[in-house]
Amino acid sequence: MKNEFLIKSEDVEQILHAHDGDCALLYLWSVFSGSSDLERAAGDLFMTLSQVRDAAEKLGRMKLFQPDAQTESPKQPSFEQPASPVEEVSLPPDELPEYTSAEIDACTKKDSGFKAVLDATRQILGKQLTRHDMSRMLGIYNHLGLSAEVIYVLLHYCADLYRGPEGAARKPTIRAIEREAFLWANKELYSPEEAEAYVETQKQLHSRLGDIKAALEIYDRKLIPSEEAYFTAWLEMGFNTDVIRLAYERTVKNTGKRALAYMNTILTKWNEAGLHTLQEIEKQDPSSGRKPHGKPGKPDRVFVPTEFD
Repeated sequence: MKNEFLIKSEDVEQILHAHDGDCALLYLWSVFSGSSDLERAAGDLFMTLSQVRDAAEKLGRMKLFQPDAQTESPKQPSFEQPASPVEEVSLPPDELPEYTSAEIDACTKKDSGFKAVLDATRQILGKQLTRHDMSRMLGIYNHLGLSAEVIYVLLHYCADLYRGPEGAARKPTIRAIEREAFLWANKELYSPEEAEAYVETQKQLHSRLGDIKAALEIYDRKLIPSEEAYFTAWLEMGFNTDVIRLAYERTVKNTGKRALAYMNTILTKWNEAGLHTLQEIEKQDPSSGRKPHGKPGKPDRVFVPTEFD
């Protein structure tokens, strides 16, 4: 008789959220048998090797299964093919496989979780999905291993990003959803709780980026990637909007324009000197043009570079 074995509650939670019976069976079998031999699993579970490989790949993305190296063979299509087998190709790390209509139909009928994903995607995009759209969503669900619940959070997050501050009726594209899904998979956001926590953090970040955008008098347009990278770096240094506005005013005074590289040099020097609040800067950086306690005075030196790229 087999000895008793323990299953971690967090592992069970991930599997339940995956809505995949094959994954659950393979996981229980591997814990019970102590093996990760895919061919043996297929025989013991009365499953095809293709089904076992598909489940093993999904469990692997959740870090719950590692196939034996000697039994791992080239990956086969995830679903049974009614016609000729689909040729398997090596994919770049940021590209999803392309599924046939037969594969999509088979998964829709077999997996209620994926059907829910398609329904939610139609609602978010406000249109009927093409085969390409459904293939992308199947790749996110099956290839990246994001559960239906996590994809639901992802879809609404993408919709909020495209809606914009004015609530304009813009819709995210499938490509935008796919890019965000790769980011979530790389961050290993496999549970709804992790996904929702990440979304809340991002909302706070975007709110603070909006404050900086206003402080730098950037209106009626989105931030470009380089601007967002600078702003995020300044927030990570620990600066608030008031200090960033001071650096902006200093930059415009000295250069006559919004020179972000120049601003970055000022803020980097303040960060290296341990100056992160207006009070600290006014007290220790004479270039602020103020004496301690806010009394006006002539600065003894300028604490900014005279040359920059």
